[in-house]
This record gives sequence, C-alpha cells and structure tokens, in this order.
Amino acid sequence: MFRKANKVVVQKIAKTYLNGKGIVDDTLKLAAKQEIDKLRQRLEQGEDFEVIWQEWQQEEKIKKEEAQQELSEASLRTDLNVSPKLRDIANLLKQDEVSQVFDEPTQNAFYIIRCIQKVAGGYKLLKDIKSDVEHQFEETSYISYMDKEVGNSQINFSKDGNH
Repeated sequence: MFRKANKVVVQKIAKTYLNGKGIVDDTLKLAAKQEIDKLRQRLEQGEDFEVIWQEWQQEEKIKKEEAQQELSEASLRTDLNVSPKLRDIANLLKQDEVSQVFDEPTQNAFYIIRCIQKVAGGYKLLKDIKSDVEHQFEETSYISYMDKEVGNSQINFSKDGNH
C-alpha cells in the first residue's frame, strides 16, 4: 500500500498463436510453442539473448519499441499490453536474467523475457498517502477497541427471562 511499484524494463520475444483472423488456432499454438522452445534451447546452449532477440525482431518485423517494455507504476495504469502474468514474472527476474518460456493467454502468445533494468520503487511520500494511513490507523484502532470490549463484556441470563 505504501510502496511504489518497481520499475522493470524487459526485452520480449513472443510467438503468437492467433491465425490471420485473430482466432486461437491449436495447430499454430503447437508450432509457436515448438519455435519458442527452440529459441530457449539456443539460450541454454549459451547463445546471447541480444542476438536471438534482434533476429526475432527482423523475422517478425517488430520495432524495438514494441519488443521492449517498461513496467512501472505509471505504465501499469496506461499500457493495455501489460498483463499481470508478464508483470509478475518480470518482477521476479534479476537484472540480465532470462525467464523460462511462459504462455500468456490474455495476449495469445508464448513469451521469453529478459530483464534489462530493474529499479526499486521505494516508498510513497507521506503527503500523498496521509489520508490512507489515517484511515488504516482508525480502522485498526476501532477493531482493537471492539475486540477488547466484546472480550470484556458479560452476558447473564436469568431463569425468569429478565436480563
């Protein structure tokens, strides 16, 4: 609540499994998975991510701006291409670390991503969150007070029905 989101910049390699009409095609999905698995094997054999990434951009005719993505507090609010899964995996990576292949159904593609920059988000300024802090304090205080009062209360029942 009080921390800012990390800023993470990733390079993406994606293999879509949509056909020309924008429909998921199981045959294309299998082919896309096989293609991206081959790219991952090349990485595991020591080939440089940058080389594979640039080849992929040329083959797919992808602009660098589309193949690289910043994930920050600001971009998460405005960029519709940021999926929660991509963001979560990117946040787990260390700088220069490369992910395993993962399927992102909301984007209809398999991905391999590389973290090229990671900056800790830090904390929000008190002036920006003061009302949230006060509200949380009041809520916590009230709950503690009520728990204490309920714990201290006694209920007596009499045989005649009067309390």
